[in-house]
Amino acid sequence: MPRGIVLEFPDCSQVVTARLLEEEAPRSCDILWRLLERPLEEQLGHAWPTLPELWFYIPPVPELPFENASVFPKAGEVVIYHYDQHHGSNYRTPEGRDLVFDLGIYYANGYSELAACGWMSANRVARLEDVRALAPVIVRAFRHGKQRVIARRAEDAR
Repeated sequence: MPRGIVLEFPDCSQVVTARLLEEEAPRSCDILWRLLERPLEEQLGHAWPTLPELWFYIPPVPELPFENASVFPKAGEVVIYHYDQHHGSNYRTPEGRDLVFDLGIYYANGYSELAACGWMSANRVARLEDVRALAPVIVRAFRHGKQRVIARRAEDAR
């Protein structure tokens, strides 16, 4: 049985699941699985108005390869970004990170570009079982901005 992840959005009482793309991105999926050994709770950001993407930081994993990469994620794809956010910029994350690692959740077809970095590849690691289930999460993001997200292994969902 394929492994999966659960994304819980407690502020709007929504839960979505995604199947890991283990054949296409085996190393990246193993790394994500390892990161989710314990549930990860973060603040969910919304890349609007430039991208149809929800995202949150994940712990740094310097050994993450570029694998099953795309600069044009499709609706329902879950991707891992890892990039140097200082490239051509003085911008720093609130945590002072040089290398940024985040999980992106695309709710419509998009692209990966930041003004400070240019075009960026993202590792496609999972696919949502039902992208429409994100509707309440997207509405809350538009109305209220950031919200909580809890990511865990599907087997750990309760």
